Amino acid sequence: MKKHTLALCLAAILAPAAHAAEIKVEDLTWKAITFGQSTDMNFGSTILPEKVGVNQVTVNGEAVAAGKLASTFTIESRGGKLANSHEGLTFYYTELPTDVNFTLSADVVLEQLGPETGATPNRQEGAGLMVRDILGAERLVPQPEGHEEFPSASNMVMNLMRSHTRANDGMTNINASFREGVYQPWGTPGN
Repeated sequence: MKKHTLALCLAAILAPAAHAAEIKVEDLTWKAITFGQSTDMNFGSTILPEKVGVNQVTVNGEAVAAGKLASTFTIESRGGKLANSHEGLTFYYTELPTDVNFTLSADVVLEQLGPETGATPNRQEGAGLMVRDILGAERLVPQPEGHEEFPSASNMVMNLMRSHTRANDGMTNINASFREGVYQPWGTPGN
């Protein structure tokens, strides 16, 4: 799957600074999106009932609008996952041509990670900085009855904080990860 843009995705509560060679940061348009499996409006297995379906990017408590990079913003994601083959995520992102070199950095404040209901984590909970070659279709709001959001696999690199394991509840891993060889949004066998 040859793509002509890269999406720079920030997933957490971030105060970013980004630089792209030959592209001025102030000329980029940043947007918010929620997509992928487990982001649907009724996904609530590990979420407090009053927060089921809450996946949003806000600035001072208001939904972020497409525009210039906000210096401080909040990403709240009550659903989604970081799995070995595809994701469901809430992002604040911009797009760049694939032939542009860039640096992506941010100061991150993580307020909560993993289940809110007392359930143990399954290592699909995380937050961090990600570069990927596709984004999934934006989730449907309102969601049709019986609908589950479609998976969105992508080639990617990321630095992330991730819940550890069920046996080590409360521990967090900080690591770099990548995925390559993805040719279809539903994933590629053997990948």
